Amino acid sequence: MLLLLRVLLWAVRALARSRQALVLDNLALRHQLATVAHGGRRPRLLPVDRLFWVALRTVWTDWARSLVIVKPATVVAWHRRAYRAYWRRISRQRGPPHRRPAPCSHPPHGHGESLGRAANSW
Repeated sequence: MLLLLRVLLWAVRALARSRQALVLDNLALRHQLATVAHGGRRPRLLPVDRLFWVALRTVWTDWARSLVIVKPATVVAWHRRAYRAYWRRISRQRGPPHRRPAPCSHPPHGHGESLGRAANSW
Protein backbone atom coordinates (compact mmCIF):
# COMPACT_ATOMS: atom_id res chain seq x y z
CA MET A 1 0.00 0.00 0.00
CA LEU A 2 2.79 2.42 0.91
CA LEU A 3 4.65 1.61 -2.30
CA LEU A 4 1.53 2.30 -4.36
CA LEU A 5 1.11 5.66 -2.63
CA ARG A 6 4.74 6.58 -3.34
CA VAL A 7 4.39 5.68 -7.02
CA LEU A 8 1.19 7.70 -7.26
CA LEU A 9 2.80 10.75 -5.65
CA TRP A 10 5.82 10.43 -7.95
CA ALA A 11 3.50 10.31 -10.99
CA VAL A 12 1.60 13.41 -9.88
CA ARG A 13 4.84 15.29 -9.27
CA ALA A 14 6.15 14.18 -12.66
CA LEU A 15 3.06 15.57 -14.37
CA ALA A 16 3.47 18.90 -12.58
CA ARG A 17 7.11 19.37 -13.63
CA SER A 18 8.11 20.74 -16.98
CA ARG A 19 9.20 18.50 -19.82
CA GLN A 20 12.71 19.96 -19.75
CA ALA A 21 13.11 19.11 -16.06
CA LEU A 22 11.97 15.53 -16.72
CA VAL A 23 14.38 15.12 -19.61
CA LEU A 24 17.29 16.46 -17.57
CA ASP A 25 16.33 14.26 -14.62
CA ASN A 26 16.24 11.18 -16.85
CA LEU A 27 19.56 12.16 -18.40
CA ALA A 28 21.16 12.53 -14.96
CA LEU A 29 19.80 9.22 -13.70
CA ARG A 30 20.83 7.37 -16.88
CA HIS A 31 24.33 8.81 -16.62
CA GLN A 32 24.62 7.63 -13.03
CA LEU A 33 23.38 4.15 -13.98
CA ALA A 34 25.91 3.95 -16.81
CA THR A 35 28.70 5.09 -14.48
CA VAL A 36 27.80 2.47 -11.89
CA ALA A 37 27.42 -0.22 -14.57
CA HIS A 38 30.92 0.24 -15.95
CA GLY A 39 32.55 1.10 -12.63
CA GLY A 40 31.87 -1.91 -10.44
CA ARG A 41 31.49 -1.62 -6.68
CA ARG A 42 32.96 1.85 -6.34
CA PRO A 43 32.73 3.62 -9.69
CA ARG A 44 35.51 5.93 -10.78
CA LEU A 45 34.42 9.17 -12.30
CA LEU A 46 36.33 10.18 -15.40
CA PRO A 47 36.99 13.82 -16.33
CA VAL A 48 34.18 13.50 -18.89
CA ASP A 49 31.77 12.52 -16.09
CA ARG A 50 32.85 15.52 -14.04
CA LEU A 51 32.41 17.80 -17.03
CA PHE A 52 28.91 16.36 -17.55
CA TRP A 53 27.87 17.25 -13.99
CA VAL A 54 29.39 20.72 -14.17
CA ALA A 55 27.54 21.40 -17.44
CA LEU A 56 24.32 19.99 -16.02
CA ARG A 57 24.68 22.22 -12.96
CA THR A 58 24.87 25.33 -15.13
CA VAL A 59 21.76 24.39 -17.14
CA TRP A 60 19.48 22.85 -14.55
CA THR A 61 18.62 24.42 -11.19
CA ASP A 62 17.28 21.22 -9.58
CA TRP A 63 20.35 19.10 -10.39
CA ALA A 64 21.26 18.27 -6.78
CA ARG A 65 17.99 16.43 -6.11
CA SER A 66 18.72 13.65 -8.59
CA LEU A 67 22.38 13.29 -7.69
CA VAL A 68 23.11 9.95 -6.03
CA ILE A 69 26.69 8.82 -6.72
CA VAL A 70 28.51 11.96 -5.47
CA LYS A 71 27.72 14.77 -3.06
CA PRO A 72 26.42 18.07 -4.49
CA ALA A 73 29.29 19.90 -2.78
CA THR A 74 31.70 17.80 -4.83
CA VAL A 75 30.10 18.97 -8.07
CA VAL A 76 30.33 22.58 -6.90
CA ALA A 77 34.03 22.06 -6.14
CA TRP A 78 34.55 20.61 -9.64
CA HIS A 79 32.82 23.64 -11.13
CA ARG A 80 35.01 26.05 -9.16
CA ARG A 81 38.16 24.14 -10.10
CA ALA A 82 37.18 24.16 -13.79
CA TYR A 83 36.43 27.90 -13.62
CA ARG A 84 39.85 28.63 -12.10
CA ALA A 85 41.58 26.44 -14.68
CA TYR A 86 39.71 28.18 -17.49
CA TRP A 87 40.81 31.64 -16.41
CA ARG A 88 44.35 30.46 -15.71
CA ARG A 89 44.55 29.08 -19.25
CA ILE A 90 43.12 32.26 -20.74
CA SER A 91 45.58 34.45 -18.88
CA ARG A 92 48.54 32.27 -19.92
CA GLN A 93 47.61 32.45 -23.58
CA ARG A 94 47.63 36.20 -23.70
CA GLY A 95 50.52 36.63 -21.33
CA PRO A 96 51.00 39.44 -18.89
CA PRO A 97 50.16 42.92 -20.11
CA HIS A 98 53.15 44.72 -21.62
CA ARG A 99 54.11 47.84 -19.73
CA ARG A 100 55.42 50.92 -21.40
CA PRO A 101 57.86 53.13 -19.58
CA ALA A 102 56.28 56.22 -18.10
CA PRO A 103 56.69 59.31 -20.28
CA CYS A 104 59.38 61.67 -19.00
CA SER A 105 59.34 65.45 -19.11
CA HIS A 106 63.08 65.55 -19.83
CA PRO A 107 65.15 63.49 -22.28
CA PRO A 108 67.28 60.66 -20.94
CA HIS A 109 70.92 61.29 -19.99
CA GLY A 110 73.32 61.47 -22.86
CA HIS A 111 70.63 62.43 -25.34
CA GLY A 112 72.00 65.05 -27.70
CA GLU A 113 75.41 65.24 -26.07
CA SER A 114 77.16 63.99 -29.17
CA LEU A 115 75.05 66.38 -31.19
CA GLY A 116 76.08 69.23 -28.90
CA ARG A 117 79.79 68.47 -29.27
CA ALA A 118 79.43 68.25 -32.99
CA ALA A 119 77.65 71.55 -33.03
CA ASN A 120 80.36 73.21 -30.89
CA SER A 121 83.19 71.91 -33.07
CA TRP A 122 82.06 73.88 -36.08
